Amino acid sequence: MQRLYKNYINRVECQTDSKVASLIWDNASEFKNTDLQNFFKYKGINNLTLASYTPEQNPFSKRGNQTTMNKSRFLLLDSGLDPTYWEEAANTPVYLENLTPHISLKFETLFSKWFNKTPSLKFLHPFISACDSKPEHKHDSQIQ
Repeated sequence: MQRLYKNYINRVECQTDSKVASLIWDNASEFKNTDLQNFFKYKGINNLTLASYTPEQNPFSKRGNQTTMNKSRFLLLDSGLDPTYWEEAANTPVYLENLTPHISLKFETLFSKWFNKTPSLKFLHPFISACDSKPEHKHDSQIQ
């Protein structure tokens, strides 16, 4: 797991040409190992630790996750899709949030701040769009 965090931090720094200054985490055990702590120290990353099992200490994360979950539930209910489409329903609000201007970013999008370019909106379409499906092929009895 620590390798994933290291790779992610290095990738973020390369993509944004900026350093990760701080990490806020919930005192989870995966962050407590010496190797990862040494990596944070080497990179100059400040660790801010929240008390365990207290999501109220990080209201932005809690509220953001709750909002995303509510949007996902609404998309599934409104579309009438089977719950097996949960992943698509969860990815859609996150995708839209990354393309939505934010007042805290002076009405820029998270996408444009991250990639330093204007996002393309050509991929936007209703969550449920009309499409054609191919009928399942019936196997020829002679082939079986």
